Parts: sequence; C-alpha cells; structure tokens
Amino acid sequence: MTFLEALSGELRSAYGDHLASLKLTAQGFGRLTARNLDEYLVRTPWAVGDQVPRGPLGHGPETYLAENTSLAWSDGKASFTWAGFLTHRGTRSKDVPVFDAFDLSTPETNLFGTGTTAARHFTLFSLQHGEGSSARLDEDIPAELHMMNPMYHLVEDVNEKRSKH
Repeated sequence: MTFLEALSGELRSAYGDHLASLKLTAQGFGRLTARNLDEYLVRTPWAVGDQVPRGPLGHGPETYLAENTSLAWSDGKASFTWAGFLTHRGTRSKDVPVFDAFDLSTPETNLFGTGTTAARHFTLFSLQHGEGSSARLDEDIPAELHMMNPMYHLVEDVNEKRSKH
C-alpha cells in the first residue's frame, strides 16, 4: 500500500462521522449517511440530469450517451450506477489531502493566512500529519471555518429571511 493510499484510507474512515455531523436529510430519502449517499446521488434527478448536455451545439443526449456508455437514457431521463459515475468522471485530479496539504502548498491554505503568515492549516488531520500529533489548530480557525461553510448558515435560525430550500 502506498503512502497516499494509506492517507486515503484514514480520510475514508473519518468521512462517515463527518457526514453524520452535518445532519443532512433529503426529502423522501431521510438522513444521508456514508452508507446511502451514493444511492441518493444516483437517484437524484439534478445529479443525473447534469451528466447529459442539452446545449445548442447539436450535441444532444443521443450523441453524448453513445460516447459515454457508463450513462443510460430512458423516457427522457439519464441514469447511472455509482461505479459508472466514477468511470464517467475519471480519476481524481488532486492527491489527498486535497485542500489542506501537509506542506501548505495548496492554494486553500492561503485563505487562512494572516498578515505575517502566508498559509496555515485549517484541518487537524493535516496539521498533525505535518507537525506531529500534539499540534493544535490556531484558536481562530474554527470561527473562520464556521463563517465560510454555508451549511452552518443554512441550518441556524439566525436569518429569518433565508431561503427555506
């Protein structure tokens, strides 16, 4: 097993808890979990429909589906399996961890920089892999993350005029 495969395994192990902490639900589907998210995504019309272009370029569903055999079209709707989706989308474009690289080389770490520091870790996972298991995130990082993550603002009752969906 390579180093990146081992890291991917660590992140995969933590993903279920992270997803559960978001408390996401889908109408008619219930609570979204690591066990059912893939099933939900392949059943969701927006996810399926976005895979088949309908643009004015004359490249409609028939041509696109002939070129992309991992997708199927029936009764005006596209469908695919999770494995087919992964085949269609191709391999990952970034190594793990994707956004918070151990060496602070990813552009996202610059977002957490300060006036005197170009970049900082914003996940405990990357910080501890880069600096050791006793390392702790800077105290302001959780608040920064909170402000940037729209999930918190969608579920909090701080804005009565926010969209209900």
